[in-house]
Amino acid sequence: MPQFISSDPNAQVKSTTLLELKNFVSEPFRPMLDKILKANGVFVETPEEWYPMQLGLDVCREIQDTVGPHTMFSIGKKAGELRQFPDGIATLAEALKSLNEAYKASHRGGAVGFYELISEDVTARRIEFKAQNPYPDEFDRGILMSVARKFKPTNAINIEVNRKEGVPSRMDDHDFTIFVITWEAF
Repeated sequence: MPQFISSDPNAQVKSTTLLELKNFVSEPFRPMLDKILKANGVFVETPEEWYPMQLGLDVCREIQDTVGPHTMFSIGKKAGELRQFPDGIATLAEALKSLNEAYKASHRGGAVGFYELISEDVTARRIEFKAQNPYPDEFDRGILMSVARKFKPTNAINIEVNRKEGVPSRMDDHDFTIFVITWEAF
């Protein structure tokens, strides 16, 4: 699923997912975000409203085109910070696995994409994580960074989240991106 392109015209996103974007940007950007949401027809502030997923992707593209990919990274970080995790989640791997459930709860109708933990090697201090959805890489990288910081292993410092080198990503119009989460131990 290349970035910003829904592969299924039946795919939908919950209105709260779009409207929560306002909580993920700093105060100076909120009027600009309101303008983008309204220009794309997002007005209803009820949690039960569903919009075409492509509309949500158009909003994300306009945000990134207007203020840059760094802002999408920041929005993703804030989304990850504010995310409520189910009780009992104690490890980074558990938290990462739960992201797919949250994603599926806010998307429906056909091929909406998914998240998947590919591998975890605590000894090597490395996790590989697959994002196969049409959202921008920087948004997902931001989510992963905040989740990794929130659920970092006890002795972890210098956490990094990067696209896996030498592998095509959604930025190259590939169907998915592999992210590598690494950390140092003290």
